[in-house]
Order: sequence, then structure tokens, then C-alpha cells
Amino acid sequence: MNSITLDITDILSQDLKSRSTVTDLRVFIEHQQAENVMIDFSKVLFATRSFIDEYYNQFIKDGGNIPQKHIETIHVPDDIQSIIHAVSQTQKGEKKEMTPKGTVASFSTVKELNGFLSSLMM
Repeated sequence: MNSITLDITDILSQDLKSRSTVTDLRVFIEHQQAENVMIDFSKVLFATRSFIDEYYNQFIKDGGNIPQKHIETIHVPDDIQSIIHAVSQTQKGEKKEMTPKGTVASFSTVKELNGFLSSLMM
């Protein structure tokens, strides 16, 4: 299996800020001939949580979702590794649906609304 190591800062930037740049990285990787792709983060200075969230979903979760390619993330600075860890903790399990706690009141007139608000003051 042929391999390539990509310095993410050569492709994107030392400051990884936007979710959309993850798609740019994905397109770049899809066009590489190598089957084993290592993405080197050693020169990254800053990454937003939104960038890492998108990166996690496209490259880390389930081993990356690019057919016929194995993606590995290497040399991640400690501060960015902390963000990856935090993002991974939010990705586990099923999404819980928020249900409102309380009653929704609707009114046809301002007079009805005022009557309701007055009843709360008592």
C-alpha cells in the first residue's frame, strides 16, 4: 500500500478556522494516488472547535470516509489534541431531542395577553 504524508499547513494554513476548508482538504486528499494518507499537524498553531468538529466528522470518525483510503492524523499538538478529545466526547451516542418543559400560551388579542400577564403578578 503506497503512503503519503501531508503537512496540513502546506495545504491550508497554520491557523485552521473554517469548516469549509475541511472540504478543501478532503478534495485534495481524494485526488492523491496514495491509499495511506497521514495528515501531519505538527506546524499547526491554532484550530477552532468548528474546524476540528468538521475534521473529526470527515477524517477521524469511522476511520475517515474516503473510499479506498486510510487516513491517519499524526503529530497533533497537545492543545489541539484536547479539542479533538472534547469534540469526540460530543459525538458519542444518539442525539437527544429537546422537549420543552412548560406550557405554551397563545393569545388572540393584546387584552388577553395583558389579562394573562396580570394573573402572573398575583
